[in-house]
Amino acid sequence: MPSTTMPANFGRRLLLSVLALAGAASIVGVVFSLTRLPEAWRRVTVSHMPMGFDWTWQPPDYAELKWPLLVCLIPVAGLWIVLSGGRLFAPIRPLDSWRAATVCCAVLGIACVSRLTVVSTTDPQLSRDIDRYLIDGIATTEGLNPYALTPIEMTQVRGVPVAHDDLISIYQPTSQTVFAASTSVAQLGAQPGDERTAEQELVLRLHFVTFDLLIIALILCVLRLHGRSLWWAALYAWHPLPIVEVAASGHQDVIGIALLLCSVACVWVVSDVKFGGALSRKRRGIAAVLAGVTLAGAIGVKPIVLPIAALYVWYLRGDRRAVVTGIVATVLTLIALYLPFALMPGGLWGMIDTAVTFTRDWSFNSPIHANIHAAFDSQWFASLVGESIATPLSSKWVTNAIVWSALLVVMIVVVRRGADLWEAVIAYFLAALLLSSTVYPWYLLWALALVPIRFNLAVWVWSLTITWSYAVWLDPDPWRVPTWVMWAQYVPVFGVLVWMGVRKSRKAVKQESSKSDASVG
Repeated sequence: MPSTTMPANFGRRLLLSVLALAGAASIVGVVFSLTRLPEAWRRVTVSHMPMGFDWTWQPPDYAELKWPLLVCLIPVAGLWIVLSGGRLFAPIRPLDSWRAATVCCAVLGIACVSRLTVVSTTDPQLSRDIDRYLIDGIATTEGLNPYALTPIEMTQVRGVPVAHDDLISIYQPTSQTVFAASTSVAQLGAQPGDERTAEQELVLRLHFVTFDLLIIALILCVLRLHGRSLWWAALYAWHPLPIVEVAASGHQDVIGIALLLCSVACVWVVSDVKFGGALSRKRRGIAAVLAGVTLAGAIGVKPIVLPIAALYVWYLRGDRRAVVTGIVATVLTLIALYLPFALMPGGLWGMIDTAVTFTRDWSFNSPIHANIHAAFDSQWFASLVGESIATPLSSKWVTNAIVWSALLVVMIVVVRRGADLWEAVIAYFLAALLLSSTVYPWYLLWALALVPIRFNLAVWVWSLTITWSYAVWLDPDPWRVPTWVMWAQYVPVFGVLVWMGVRKSRKAVKQESSKSDASVG
């Protein structure tokens, strides 16, 4: 008589099957909702974009975005919940070669199909930063310095609407190189005078998706080296945030994230006892050079990456040769990136002026920086130090000094508690974002890409709640996230951080008591 007993892992397999079906439905829902959003987006925001252009302005009805945004955020939340459930039941042990290859194909295949579908069926939405990328790419290919002229002053890009067209570009040389390369590819076969803005936009987004897929491939490689299940890569590959921010909106941060991930992996291999000890002196030097070059490339996308170099020095402190090699490679690469633009007419001063303007005047979705600045920009501070000293500019710089000091303290505490390199890097980006004056959803991708390698619950929770900041589009004047959305977004994040801190403290106390008991015994 055949046995009717079920396998011991039948319930686990059934649950994973249900999660897989729910995940597939959620991915389809995210992609479908993104294809529905552009029509509503164009209808209510086209008159919001011209800035300096002489267009007839009509007050848009932003209430029309309410339901399209809600329809988009529901499958986003559903996919996040599915990935959270999958993380609890995903295998921890490494897979054999055949299964590992199958998982790689599944993770990369679904990620590729979802991203290419979004790119081919939608226009950039929720943010139009890609317009500035196009203008910068056109300017560079025309032999102009993107750091010397504003879009208003560039006759080559007249008629291309862009926000803040009175400001010079803030995007760094690595990004400018990609913009120019993408523009050159899009213009292949074009006749003089052809308008190929749509083609340039499509090619640029495809370049960003390529970098995003490279990030997933790097995550898979690192997980394999770590001896962990490759299914963890799905936490980023199938996450709705990169699908929305990279494939749909076309944000350039993935260029730097891919370079940074490669850099951290190289430093980790050299500093790790298991891998570093098995490498020859020559290979350690090659890894250090690659780490320096890719770190400089990431800095050339977002300068906020620069303090990561201090972490590299700390974790490579036992290998002075690797430290010196990495520093030299980083400096030489930065010179190679910035010097061509510095030698062009106008140099880098326009970009520096815009960066100062950004630091001084811009603020969005900030949970800490904005409140500190409000305290120092208040009447009580003016009465305390005098109105001649308590100017808006001085209060801003005092706030920045406090924030950077707090970030330094956080990093010292993280390193002294014995965090490895991956944990320290993800802690740096989490702290830097929480302390920043401007926190757009795509900024979190810098930390989210590290989650599959070193899971951080605070980053994971924030990757859902940060999407709620798009509620600003329901009433963008003033450009401020509603207070209730700020509370809903950040209370879970800070709650998780407190819980993580208490848990680590209790664990440290238990370890100390165990050591003391062992010594007494």
